Amino acid sequence: LEEPSGAAHGLALPIAQMGPVCFTLAAAAAAAPSPACPAVAPAYHAASTCGAGVSGVVRIPAVRKGLNNQRMRIVQDAVIAALLGAAVELPSFLRTRRRCGYRAGCYQDYEGTVPFDAVYDRERVVEGLRRAGVCVVDTRSEGRAPELAGALWPTTASQLGPGGDVARRYDLRGGVWSLGGEEDCCIKLVVDTRRSLDLLTSVNAAFSSARRIRRAAHEVSRRLAAATGRAKEHAAVAIHWRADEDFVRSAHGLDARAYARAACTALAGVARGRSSLKTLDVFVLGEADRARSRAIDADLRKHRSCPRFSLHAKATLGNVDEALASGPDGGDDVKGQVDFELGLRAAVFVGTQFSSFSALVALARRAEGRESLMLDVDVADRLGLIFALTFPHDARRRTDAALSRLCRDVVAAHAAFGVGLAACLPPPRAGSSLAVHSFGHCEDCSHLMPSVCLDLDKADARHAAFVESTQIQAVVSRGFRRISCARVVQVVAERGVHRNPTTGEIYVVEDITDTGELSSSLRAKLGAKLGITPGDGARDGECSASLSFSSINPPLDAPAAAGGRRCTLAVVTALFGSIDSLGHLKTLKPKHARLLEFENRLGAASCWIALVDFAAARRIAAMHGALRCHRADHGPWRVVRVPKALQPFATAAQNTRIPKMLAHRFVPNARYMLYFDAKLRPSTLEWTWRLLHDELLARGSAWTSPRHPARGTPHEEARCVHLVGLASDAALSQLRAYAAAGLPRDAPLAEGEWHLRDLYRNESSALGCAWFDEYRRWGHRRDQLAFPYASWTLRGPDEQEATATNAVFLAEADAGAQFRHIARSRRYERSRKNSALCTLASRRHGDEVMAYIRRGGDRPSASSQARGVAGIAGAVEGLDRAPRRRQARNLRLEDEVHRNADRDGHAGPRLRDERIERADVLFSVGPGLAEDPEHRD
Repeated sequence: LEEPSGAAHGLALPIAQMGPVCFTLAAAAAAAPSPACPAVAPAYHAASTCGAGVSGVVRIPAVRKGLNNQRMRIVQDAVIAALLGAAVELPSFLRTRRRCGYRAGCYQDYEGTVPFDAVYDRERVVEGLRRAGVCVVDTRSEGRAPELAGALWPTTASQLGPGGDVARRYDLRGGVWSLGGEEDCCIKLVVDTRRSLDLLTSVNAAFSSARRIRRAAHEVSRRLAAATGRAKEHAAVAIHWRADEDFVRSAHGLDARAYARAACTALAGVARGRSSLKTLDVFVLGEADRARSRAIDADLRKHRSCPRFSLHAKATLGNVDEALASGPDGGDDVKGQVDFELGLRAAVFVGTQFSSFSALVALARRAEGRESLMLDVDVADRLGLIFALTFPHDARRRTDAALSRLCRDVVAAHAAFGVGLAACLPPPRAGSSLAVHSFGHCEDCSHLMPSVCLDLDKADARHAAFVESTQIQAVVSRGFRRISCARVVQVVAERGVHRNPTTGEIYVVEDITDTGELSSSLRAKLGAKLGITPGDGARDGECSASLSFSSINPPLDAPAAAGGRRCTLAVVTALFGSIDSLGHLKTLKPKHARLLEFENRLGAASCWIALVDFAAARRIAAMHGALRCHRADHGPWRVVRVPKALQPFATAAQNTRIPKMLAHRFVPNARYMLYFDAKLRPSTLEWTWRLLHDELLARGSAWTSPRHPARGTPHEEARCVHLVGLASDAALSQLRAYAAAGLPRDAPLAEGEWHLRDLYRNESSALGCAWFDEYRRWGHRRDQLAFPYASWTLRGPDEQEATATNAVFLAEADAGAQFRHIARSRRYERSRKNSALCTLASRRHGDEVMAYIRRGGDRPSASSQARGVAGIAGAVEGLDRAPRRRQARNLRLEDEVHRNADRDGHAGPRLRDERIERADVLFSVGPGLAEDPEHRD
């Protein structure tokens, strides 16, 4: 991976000639992406071909399955596209087996391909689809069509229509998309509306066989009529026989004897309806040479229920279709299409319900008003029931009552479909999953809940009842302060506080299974925002004296670059340098899956964007083998490299402030945004929606940041970072300027590691710009000092007495308790100056803090300064070169902190407190640093 020079390499974004900075994810001509690179939707405006009501294209692949499995996928994709208002692009080829039949050793070999026109009459198909309401286009695009990101299949037709959850989450306009790859088969849709059922029926009927196949079928019918002596060509009963190896000797577990018995029962029923016939002429559809035909005949005659019959097959009539199995346009599946035509023409069709062939033949006959029979036998995995529900040909399954319960019936038939169909199912049972949160002592959270331990007898009784009534499987997690005090108050109100009298542990029990409460509340709050447009200055206003973002092409959260998603929530982080990471894929994949399930029920989508520099891009690209890609996907994260033009500062730490403060310029489509530093990781990805709900939507604010956990004002912060050496004298000059401008001494201090924004509010973008302008103006690395002033300057006319604009809400410091700090290397932690070291030392009277800032720090005499430097040096040396016993204890503490990082959610209270105590000694006794030794209190 090299720095881009001319052609873009790696995760580089080609930059227009300097001036306006242009982001693009399109492939550079000089460096075509490898097949493994994530695709960006090729642009195509279907309205020019299909009319104003159609936009976007669904490109349909040929899946690696049998011909009728491929047809199932094509038909369902076409119906989904029509419901979403998109056109379709049919596959240019289809897959086929060659010289295999259904032998267990080769029936899954679908490497052979034939042109689409070798099987279907394209002109008739296109015309039939047009009559059904599906527009067919040819995009002639060489780029790969990306799959709809995060889509869970199958889905219901009711979710695809106007106002449906899928329609709200995805926008296909102007691009070419895929609903799944070549391995994705075969159930994508549950047709639970009358329109979708009619569409499915008419779309399937549109697939007319190629002329050569129709001719072969006609010749077989003529020979059959001659062999049976019937006046009508189609008087024979056609039965689709599928007691073949691929069903009997596989996981499908077909009982061959039960299958033959069911066939006899069905034929007996047909014979009773034709009592004038002494012998029933039966024509076998499927792979049946002469030897196989004799075996089928023998299997049927073993059962007394079978009527008198005469068995026929293509092999007994001269193998008219044998030429269709060979040559570049031939194959087993091509020849099998002749059987499909014969099934359509038969006077009576007896199908196998677990066969895609039979399901589609019966559905095509339904379009012509003709009935079909199905053998009353299924395989172990209930394919027959699944096909009967998703491709309903039986009139009983096409009633309004059947459609209303169809979603539940499909999930009952195959429980795994419940993931994609969760939106139409009842919510999970409340209390089925619990989390036990220990919050230490009665004093914890007492600032919000003074009476938490007022009645310990009741707390003990709740504990006894909980232990007696709760199965251990129901308790899914335990945590230490992994729940905010604000949330504790809510939980206590619902369930009360618990105490284990044996250990003295105080805890609360929270229902964490999604009972529908959070989803319902989020849906209501998000729904109330629909139709609201961005504020006039929310997206287009320039930040004064800031970088120029004249165009983003395509925007990072645009559907074309975000897998078709409409990003309701953009989650953004900045990963610069080589210190932090995005987490291991092994951990992220199951978390991402749970996020997609939650969003599927919610009906809204989030887009996770990691903005990285060259160093981070190189590490991630190498990890994925995507050194020549222009972007990479890492779990939920879409990794995008920030160009040099947007990295104006000398250090990576300073350059991360551009995505942090100006993130609204990177994500112009999302409604809400959550930013958090790369050192943080949420315990679960779906918790980000809870944070949005509780700390932004419920507050009605344009911006939410947490309060600083240790310091209350920017003046205390300035003194702290100056003392520790994290900022130069510029930090003190900054606060003196703010004081002169009128910033109140009690202006609140926010923690800068995460924040939420309503991107449609003008105040949100204005605050981001003002924050960046102030940060850039003073030149040091500490961004928290500028935020209170930027917030204060944006007060409205009725807020002049306030310390900050009302558009900003400062949440409790532990509102982000489910963020955890990642464990960094010990070498980095030891070399890093930590502002937490002055937590206790900064708790001094406000006048002293202000005096420190006015003086520009302490100015001791030369002798006291020398003594101070020597004293501090000795103290630091004593801490770093402690006796072995104490040093070993400190290392054990560090190890314990890292082991308990998941539990504690921060750097570890024991080690942090010890560091604070030792630092307080330094700042108190070190002459010439914190104060003049001649004027101690």
